[in-house]
Amino acid sequence: MFKKKVVTLIAMFFIGSTIIGNCYDNKDEKLIFGGEYVKEIELPKEKTVENSDEYYSLERFFRPSKSPILNNKIEKTFYDIYGTDTTNYKIPNKFIKTPKDTIINYFSVLREAANPLDDTKTGCGSLGDTRAPYPIAYKFLSDSYQKRVSYDEYLKSFENTLHINLIKANQVGPDENRPDLIKYFVELEIIQGSSEAKGIFAYYYGYVYMKK
Repeated sequence: MFKKKVVTLIAMFFIGSTIIGNCYDNKDEKLIFGGEYVKEIELPKEKTVENSDEYYSLERFFRPSKSPILNNKIEKTFYDIYGTDTTNYKIPNKFIKTPKDTIINYFSVLREAANPLDDTKTGCGSLGDTRAPYPIAYKFLSDSYQKRVSYDEYLKSFENTLHINLIKANQVGPDENRPDLIKYFVELEIIQGSSEAKGIFAYYYGYVYMKK
């Protein structure tokens, strides 16, 4: 007999050039992509990092790849839900069968989502599905996550985010203090607005934690 298992996202860490997103940090901190952030940890100048082993090479995880995007699983049935009340909506099990499926489908929903600001510009082009996908993406998150971060806070964390490409999703070893959680390294390519009439491509790297 096989038991059906589904996966829910419970935390996300995002690393940019100066920030690390952490859903477990102080609730009063500003959010980014649904996760709270703290300043990037600076290593002491005398601290060295051994990077000679090919397997543990820092570039193995932190160099933007040239691979095709992964979040191309566009589900047309979600369009029927756009603009409706999603309070009691549950993500169908077929979209969260495995950890990697969950990540790809989550970011596929967010791919065309856009939360522009009035004082930024992107040049030519459209804004995809604007804010319509966010309520559905929010439902991929676990109940405990939603209790920590309200939908309004979640939506605000995507301000000036106009497009998301998932470039990489690799499972890595669990944290020592969270051995029961499934951990994935992800690489995102983000289009953001600017004060000029052009968009900006930004890269973020981070971790997604899930549980069955």
